[in-house]
Amino acid sequence: MFSGASWAGPLEGRYLVASAPQPFDAFYDREANLTWLADANYVKSHCEASATTIDRAWFERIAATAKPEWLLPLGRPIDTMDMICGTGAVVLPFAKALVATLNIGGVSGWTLPPVRPKSGSTFDKAELTPKGNGAPNAKTGPLRHLMQVHLKLAPKITGMSGNTATDAEIAPKTAVPGLSNGYFANVTDGAYWLEPQGKIPLPQVENKMSICYQLSFAGAQVVCPTVAGHRAAVWPVHEGDVGRKK
Repeated sequence: MFSGASWAGPLEGRYLVASAPQPFDAFYDREANLTWLADANYVKSHCEASATTIDRAWFERIAATAKPEWLLPLGRPIDTMDMICGTGAVVLPFAKALVATLNIGGVSGWTLPPVRPKSGSTFDKAELTPKGNGAPNAKTGPLRHLMQVHLKLAPKITGMSGNTATDAEIAPKTAVPGLSNGYFANVTDGAYWLEPQGKIPLPQVENKMSICYQLSFAGAQVVCPTVAGHRAAVWPVHEGDVGRKK
């Protein structure tokens, strides 16, 4: 294996905006057939990169579509950058609106990381619990597999926060095994929103629940509310191999 090459076992370095010899800004996951942004907390880092009127207008344009269920605790609407830039944790409607607007290096069509039932089209209740997740699987839970298998990050048991403000970044840079020219930035052990590719078996709260992954909650994929101010980080992902090798 050549250190610094685009190939690193199951993860291959890709460029979307940058070019060699700069660090890769994306990674293609061959096992999951997904391209991950190298930036693992897009909202937080985008806020930190610049406070220009263009950035502010972009965030406020997304927030302008706010609906009642977007309210944070104490009834404060998400209507300013200040409320979301501290940790990158946002409510699910904002997260979906954000990834839908992304165009990175001419590539659009970004989504939240998918999560799929182990079988059929409906999740089993047991598989959405820490004990029922089973071994990490690149097809059913690619983010969990990326974090715990590819990046070798150990799950913790500190509880589901529901807000990454109480969680910490694992490190500013998380190395990709086998690559010297690439790393994931801003990986957090707090909650990440996922995109369920199946029905969640909770009819009494239909359309009010989704699924999150959180390393500090036993590294589990669990049901999360989409109301009551529950917030999580955004890690944009794209189906297939969409980057350049150099």
